[in-house]
Amino acid sequence: MDAQKNYTSARSLAARAKTARTAARKDTKNPLAVQRRAARTADKAARKGRSTARTDLKAARTQYPATLTQLAVRAHALHMVPAAGASYGLSTAADWAMWPGAVSVGLVAAHVGSLWLGRRSVTVTVDDGATDDERRLLERLDPSYWVEHASDRGLGGTVTGTPQLGQAGITCAVRLDGTWDVPKLAAMERQIRALLGCRTDLQLRIAEGDSGGWAVLLLGTRSAIDGASLLWTPERAGIGLDTATGEVVTLPHGRKLIAGTSGAGKSVLLRAILAPYALDPLTAVVYIDAKGEESGLWAHCAREAIDPEDIAEVVAELVAEMLARRDEMRARKIATWVATPERPRLVVLVDEGADLMSMDSKATPIIPGAEQIARQGRSRLVDLLWCTQKPTVGDGIPSQIIGNMSVRVTLQTAGQTETQQVMGKGWQDHM
Repeated sequence: MDAQKNYTSARSLAARAKTARTAARKDTKNPLAVQRRAARTADKAARKGRSTARTDLKAARTQYPATLTQLAVRAHALHMVPAAGASYGLSTAADWAMWPGAVSVGLVAAHVGSLWLGRRSVTVTVDDGATDDERRLLERLDPSYWVEHASDRGLGGTVTGTPQLGQAGITCAVRLDGTWDVPKLAAMERQIRALLGCRTDLQLRIAEGDSGGWAVLLLGTRSAIDGASLLWTPERAGIGLDTATGEVVTLPHGRKLIAGTSGAGKSVLLRAILAPYALDPLTAVVYIDAKGEESGLWAHCAREAIDPEDIAEVVAELVAEMLARRDEMRARKIATWVATPERPRLVVLVDEGADLMSMDSKATPIIPGAEQIARQGRSRLVDLLWCTQKPTVGDGIPSQIIGNMSVRVTLQTAGQTETQQVMGKGWQDHM
């Protein structure tokens, strides 16, 4: 098998070298040109390697022990001789006496047929709707191809399942032996791309499988929202569409952390998040704008605070309202505040968190109140939305705030450190 694999590889290399030499001849008519001489040398070396590999294959075939097929035929042939003799000696006018030879012939045919069935080449059936690129990926994800070539890429011990082509691309489960886990497989992304021959810009994700010892490869060859309009209007629900399923993406009520570098799209995202709240009669929006830019668009339907003194005053009022709701909830013996037009849900948006932290001082205490809102606001319907371009500890998100954020949205960040600060350890940028 090794000799056959080496010979196949040598033939492929020789074919490529021959093609390269032909191309070099077409590129220049000068027989002494550098590219022609290099291509000629590579072609000779490849042909020599193919010849050596062919010789090794012939030797391997000669030295290889008898195959199961050969042994089975020999054994049954030896059985047919005495069986035929017995049949002849016992034969009478009745034809049934020939049954030993017939049975032996049948056994030989059945044995050879079963061995052929086990050694047949596996063909991959590919969805007719697949593109040429998807067909190639599906064929290389097939277990027969993967197992044969995985070891060459350092992926021995992994076996693919049956790849599936869906709305968002190709999904394939991967079985991991005892030396592998999902993080280790994720670290081999380059080797996987080389094995599959992926395009450089093709999105490839490696995720946990449904059970231990399994991973999932996700190849983003398609998008479920191809052709769909992504223009947001106040009539549209949610903040966008899921590229894998095409379903509307909605964010639940509660505390939210939104991070992304400058220009990543936070302001546009916030408009889609805040608009339903601004239209809801049972919700009031408080816009704490440390940058003093975006809140101007919301002045007609939200309370805004820009200067440090105004921000400190608003935060103090929010804390006082939370304490008042706590006392009333205790008196009414309820665990969750019920919004009314007079005392609605309060959505407190902080933009930008890092600038807000720089405003905090003894004269204008802001962060302690914001942390109290993050810790105690959920049941009292006072939801904090913290937005920042710098999600690193001590620069963009106080620990008392990030630890209480139930919804976290990450846009493009400055790097993996910022991403993991928002989403937790183990997260990669592409996830």
